[in-house]
Amino acid sequence: MYSVQYLMDCDEVNWACDGGWMLDAYAFTKDRGIVNWHDYDRTYNARKNVCKEPRMDVSRFYNGGGIEEDNISNQRMKEIVSR
Repeated sequence: MYSVQYLMDCDEVNWACDGGWMLDAYAFTKDRGIVNWHDYDRTYNARKNVCKEPRMDVSRFYNGGGIEEDNISNQRMKEIVSR
């Protein structure tokens, strides 16, 4: 399980539970990755705190990057999710 709290605390573009964009969160995980639950010093508390960057030797999951397509057809959506 990955640390949602790390994303909430350290992503400066979004506003944690106060709103934001999923694509901005994806961009954050593409650049800085996301760490396992037990590798972030804070447990989930449903509010933004000061970012506490994990050690650099901690393994991270990096988003490979998705491509947003606006106004796509149902057929195109089926193609995307069936991969």
